[in-house]
Amino acid sequence: MEYLLILLIGVPLLRHWLKQRLIKRIHQKHKSHVIVYSASWCVQCHQTQVLLDEQLVIYVVIDVDDSKEAYTEFKSLGSRELPVVLINGFLIKGFQPLKVKKMTQNI
Repeated sequence: MEYLLILLIGVPLLRHWLKQRLIKRIHQKHKSHVIVYSASWCVQCHQTQVLLDEQLVIYVVIDVDDSKEAYTEFKSLGSRELPVVLINGFLIKGFQPLKVKKMTQNI
């Protein structure tokens, strides 16, 4: 019974910790506090970028269609939808303008 409890608590914590390490490495790799995973055909991605531009936020755009490496990096974040926005270690999946605005207020 104790082992089951350890697994139920430990596995999600380990996954969270590993994802946070991955996000930190991605921020360091791209040398940016804000990263947008996008595609040229994605309307919501363009709307997210317009929102960031309006807020005068400096960000890096990674087009997942440009390279296999970019797509692999995007998939490693566990998302199946665009855009994916990384803001100071936080992950925002999909088009969520209110969340993006809130997270970028202090940048």
